[in-house]
Amino acid sequence: MRYALLGSLKVWDDTGAEISVPAGKQCSVLAALLLRPGQVVGFDTLVAALWGDRPPASARSGLATYVSRLRTVLGGGAARVRYEGRGYLFAPEPGDEIDHVRAAELESQARVAAEEARWAEAGEAAARALQMWRGEALADLESDGIRGEFLPYLEELRIRLEMLRIDAHLARGEFDAILPTLRALSGSHPLNEPFHERNFLALYGAGRHADAQEWYRQVRIRLREELGTEPSPLLRRFYNQTLRGVDAGDLIGELLTPRRPFRLVDSVSEEGSASSPAPSPSASSSPATFGASTVSNASAAAAGTGADGSTQTALPSSISDSGLWSVLPTLEHQLPPAPRRFVGRSAELAALTEAMTGNHPPELSGLTLLVGMAGIGKTALALTWAHRATAEFPDGRLYLDLKGFAERGAPMAADEAVRTLLDCLGVPDHLLPATADGRIALYRAVISDKRALIILDNVRHADQVRPLLPPAGPAQLLATSRNALASLVTIDLARTVALQPLPASESRELLNLRLGPERTSGREEAVAAIAEHCAHLPLALVVAAGRAWVRPEVPLEDLAEQLGAVDGGLGALDGGDAAVSVRTVLSWSYRQLSTCAARLYRLLALHPGADIAVVAAASLAGLPPVEAHAALVELVAMNMASVDGRGRYRRHSLLEAFAAERLAAEEDETARGQAYRRMVDHYLRTVVHVNMIHATTGLPTPEDLAPAPPGALAVVVEDSADGIAWFDSEREVLAALLLDLAAAGMDAEVWQLACARSIGMARNARWEEDIAAARLALSATRRLGDRVAEAHVHRMFGRDLPRIGDPEGGMQHLDRALELYREAGHAAGAAETKRTMANVRFLQGEVAETLPLLRDFLDHVEATGELHAQAQGLNSLGWSYAHLGRLAEALACCRRALHLKLATGRHEHIGVLWDSLGYIHHRMGDLEESVSCYRRAVDACVAEGDDNQMALAAMRLGDVLNDLGDTTAARVSWGEALSAFEELRRPEAELVRQRLGAIPRQRAGSA
Repeated sequence: MRYALLGSLKVWDDTGAEISVPAGKQCSVLAALLLRPGQVVGFDTLVAALWGDRPPASARSGLATYVSRLRTVLGGGAARVRYEGRGYLFAPEPGDEIDHVRAAELESQARVAAEEARWAEAGEAAARALQMWRGEALADLESDGIRGEFLPYLEELRIRLEMLRIDAHLARGEFDAILPTLRALSGSHPLNEPFHERNFLALYGAGRHADAQEWYRQVRIRLREELGTEPSPLLRRFYNQTLRGVDAGDLIGELLTPRRPFRLVDSVSEEGSASSPAPSPSASSSPATFGASTVSNASAAAAGTGADGSTQTALPSSISDSGLWSVLPTLEHQLPPAPRRFVGRSAELAALTEAMTGNHPPELSGLTLLVGMAGIGKTALALTWAHRATAEFPDGRLYLDLKGFAERGAPMAADEAVRTLLDCLGVPDHLLPATADGRIALYRAVISDKRALIILDNVRHADQVRPLLPPAGPAQLLATSRNALASLVTIDLARTVALQPLPASESRELLNLRLGPERTSGREEAVAAIAEHCAHLPLALVVAAGRAWVRPEVPLEDLAEQLGAVDGGLGALDGGDAAVSVRTVLSWSYRQLSTCAARLYRLLALHPGADIAVVAAASLAGLPPVEAHAALVELVAMNMASVDGRGRYRRHSLLEAFAAERLAAEEDETARGQAYRRMVDHYLRTVVHVNMIHATTGLPTPEDLAPAPPGALAVVVEDSADGIAWFDSEREVLAALLLDLAAAGMDAEVWQLACARSIGMARNARWEEDIAAARLALSATRRLGDRVAEAHVHRMFGRDLPRIGDPEGGMQHLDRALELYREAGHAAGAAETKRTMANVRFLQGEVAETLPLLRDFLDHVEATGELHAQAQGLNSLGWSYAHLGRLAEALACCRRALHLKLATGRHEHIGVLWDSLGYIHHRMGDLEESVSCYRRAVDACVAEGDDNQMALAAMRLGDVLNDLGDTTAARVSWGEALSAFEELRRPEAELVRQRLGAIPRQRAGSA
């Protein structure tokens, strides 16, 4: 099949017939996938592509519907659109052609030919690629998000191809042939100096010397007027050499040998630097998967002596023999976005390039330190360099904030960092070594042969970094810190790049870029004064520019005077490691905030998470959401907060410290307590509401909570998918809040939050984290003497412990929970405990023992008339019957469960019911009906966001399809299951791999 995006979106099938893809959202979904072929496109990315920053509550289910319709439209190509756990993937098949991918391949061929001076081949390849453009790329897409993200890349690809074609003509002396093209390109890209260089040489080579000199004069005037710069050194040299009559061929040889990467100088990134060509969305590296030959090398790298002189632990045989090496996914590119406005730092960028990619003695570690005071721009520089160095690290780039200078909480320990990195690397939890040394060895083995970059931001001390040092090999570590970390230099031979405040010229350039020429023209002295008051610190400059931006009516001279009048003797933030000017600028900007925004800013110091949503901020401040949003927008405009693509707001650690100081100074203890109480109520009430959608009994209900304080708000989600999305976005905040509550001795809130968030933790299989929360909650309930709450917590243990291999421990907790519920007369809790007991017995293989437990549960919920709970109980009973071979009874139970569920009008968990029916029909030999049920199960689970259940249904669907002899469809279904299981780190992934591996062997045997 052929797919075209370089114009309007078009698709042709294998016969050459065009397939009509409906305009609108189906077209946008296909484009989003085709622009990243072979890569998983996450749900959030696709939702943003379809609905922008205001998706409907039903966005996830709507997305699933559009994907389903798209598969129908594609017909025989439907199998290429695959569900992959956290999103969808377009998997091209051999013979498929996607035009932008083919154009990028031809560009690569042309560039190789050019580097070898095979100019005819280079020009031909570039011309063939350029013929694929049928007007503006992505012309008929309604998604501004997709166009905004990919049009710059596609345009730069086109320009690079034009450049290669032009160079091929120049090299062969075909000057007249390219002058019209160069004239058009120079007109549409007036600040692109490589075009000017080539246009100048083409005119000169064609014998039009006077025209060449006039061209140079016009270019010089334009660059001086618009950028305040002279033409490039190369163009100036060409001009001077033509005045001396140097032969055009010699100048062209200087231009083309050696090849120089060109810059699109008119494509200015929002940080002010010329943006480098974006990497092809389709060209993400796909290094060969780990094979048997790699295991011995990786294991050797993991054993022996590390850079710190310590003896490293060899990989356990359970790891090296587990098949892990053949299944780890490609290391992903997981960098935060580069800063949108970046100015200067050319020397430091060059120093990083030399340190990270230069030729160094093998005894040096693969560690570079980027050090400097707070607010100096370390993170911005690191991310800017990393995004520009994509080609140097084809195996992936990762980012991890070690939180060494966060206002709240402890710095991230090395073992937690290793666990996080291993998680990013795709290592399943059940294959992690039990010891910290073993996990470090595994981490080093995984990256030992990878050309990968790992950025460790905000390092406080060397012990956070040393265990993460890569072994000798191509992997590189870039660590930022306010501290010098001298021991890493002296002992581990790290290289250091130190940052100083910006030069005065770059400070002024940053302010000019932020404020625009219409604001700064003719006010050079005021701009210089503002820069001087900011001590040329990037953070201070950005905050000051934000203040000036939101007050366009105030002359810059007045703003400079105000800034200079602020008391500069306030001292330095964070123990003296930030310049006085940062605090001065923050004080000045803080005083300019509206009363509402200033109050919200200081109250944000109470929030335990790294970021916050609008409704949470509204509860914290006791404001209506619209007013809280306006205040947050004001903070962003003043550069005292930033907002990400999910609509969540965060602050720099220095701004957190300043907010905490203002909070202590301006809010009394009562006001602080009320704000904190509102915030806690917001999270508690919302997570309880999310659980109620899941119809979970025995957990905290709204009636269990203290009355909501005035001003506290809860997020109201409409369905299970929205609830899951809310929980996923707040998971880290809830974890931090739980620790906060425990430290504050708020015992009732501790157990309530621990139990309420437990459902979300179970969905993500975060059993150990949930067990740790249960320990806090159990202590809290015992201090309170609340026996029912204690029973709730015991039931948490009973559900979680069997999942980590301790079913007997789980049953002991469930026995205690049942005892406490009976003592308290809590019939609902007792019934739910019996259902949990049945689940544990089933996991232990004691299926017959589940029947009386499930019947007791059903007796209770039938008496209370809870239809949803009845459906759950009947489904569990039918599942047990099916595994006991009592298929008629199983079918009756599960059909009754589906009927009751549909009667409720609520569709959450309906995928589980269809899955059960699919299993039963398979056991009964009704394969076609089984396939139908399983397909409904997969679609329902995708819409609900239930990845684990979707994977189970997809695995079983593959089994039935394989039994029907449709091995191609079976492989697709198993592939979807495998992706989801690997994403969830589930051991079932190995079962799916065995199924996939068995198909080729069966074919070979039959041949």
